[in-house]
Amino acid sequence: MPANDHSQPPEFSNDFFTTVTDELRRLATIIFNDSSGQKTLQPTALVNEAWLKLAGKFDNINDRHHFFALAAKAMRQVLADHARHQSRDKRGGGRKRLTLGPDSMADAVSEFDAIEFNDALEHLASLNARHAQVAELRLLGAMSVVEIADHLGIGEATVKRDWQMAKIWLMREMA
Repeated sequence: MPANDHSQPPEFSNDFFTTVTDELRRLATIIFNDSSGQKTLQPTALVNEAWLKLAGKFDNINDRHHFFALAAKAMRQVLADHARHQSRDKRGGGRKRLTLGPDSMADAVSEFDAIEFNDALEHLASLNARHAQVAELRLLGAMSVVEIADHLGIGEATVKRDWQMAKIWLMREMA
């Protein structure tokens, strides 16, 4: 599947995982860079867990953007579940701090708690689903404004406004 071909639906065959693993790993590295030194969840494990969450849902995927939007959501859920599990650990575990990669909210908030981020994004979705979706695609899907606009069927200016509102709301919520 060519990296720049966003118009053709992906081929969901047995070797699809092999085809997109590198890109999913790149996304996982962007959204999960454990700065605490306790690397209990690696990007490959994150990709594998997200892949398992997506299993059986391929018939409902329309195109490449849709796949990566679902993958981003699955990775966010895996990170939150992992952080919750670590917090419950009988040795105390501690909440995981995650570092956002470049082209995200890194200019304002570079580290965030996975559970706090998941909860904030879910709260935002209850208030404005599109703002939450834009934030998720931007932060976790590593999609550009153009890609998000294409995926959601809205204008680029709308994506930019939604992203600004979502970013401000999330930063305030997580402060």
